[in-house]
Amino acid sequence: MCGVVMRLDIESLRVFYHAINDGGVNSAARRLYLSQSAVSHKLKRLEQKVGKKLFNRDGHEYLLTQSGRQLMSYAERLVSLHDEAVGSVNGSTMEGHIRLGAAENVALAGMTDLISDFRFQHPLLTLQVTIDQSLILQEKLRKDELDMALLRVTPDQVKEDDTLLWYDKLVWVGAKDAYYADLQHLPLVSFGSDCFYLPMMRKALASRQKTGYIQLECNSHEVIFRGVKDGLGIAAVNRRTMPAELRELPAGEFGELGSIAYVIRRRRQVYNAAMDGLEDCIKELDGYQAN
Repeated sequence: MCGVVMRLDIESLRVFYHAINDGGVNSAARRLYLSQSAVSHKLKRLEQKVGKKLFNRDGHEYLLTQSGRQLMSYAERLVSLHDEAVGSVNGSTMEGHIRLGAAENVALAGMTDLISDFRFQHPLLTLQVTIDQSLILQEKLRKDELDMALLRVTPDQVKEDDTLLWYDKLVWVGAKDAYYADLQHLPLVSFGSDCFYLPMMRKALASRQKTGYIQLECNSHEVIFRGVKDGLGIAAVNRRTMPAELRELPAGEFGELGSIAYVIRRRRQVYNAAMDGLEDCIKELDGYQAN
């Protein structure tokens, strides 16, 4: 019987190479136009795939293990050969500069892999990626500071010219060993004053004659999830990106949060070949629902 063949994706190897050789997650994120959380996620996933510890951290320094050194000896060659092959076969002449915005949880859902592939397939095209909250990204689009963005909006906010990617349900989450059902004034974990979910959270609580106060606010999903896990409060998250270490709370006790839509929105209906190609790339995300 054949054994299971382990397959390593090029972009995870690229992140691994730059995280070690460029001096850590922050440097790799800047070089590859990724968020820090996306780089950390790829490194963690790579270690899970190989089933071995690849590096240890000593302060800000990353020290390769024996397995890490073995993998690194191949990583640079494989990434270089991949890019050479893509450039040779594709011969893309697509040029331009695209300023793309995306919400952090979209970036964590696999978008960064696709964007990285797109950028290397079109070496003459430059891509500037901004990871931020949806309300801030919408304002940047309005001010012409972005060319296109992947946004979270409520279903009634989807515009005729938007490209609808998918719908997702919002759910309440809390720590697995914490219970809040008897509280009338609840501690909330929020993404800050521009939090897209906060009005929905307050409206849902009000429907159950409850109120909430901000116990922790931060614009990082990683920090938000950790705060909820540690029992600092409850939060609203997308069901498709809900971490396994959190517990979904019953909507009957805290109120229905409803659903949200993920869309691609362009700056003032600007259309060109580069943006069309990038949009087609983004549609490859798991969950895209063709109309």
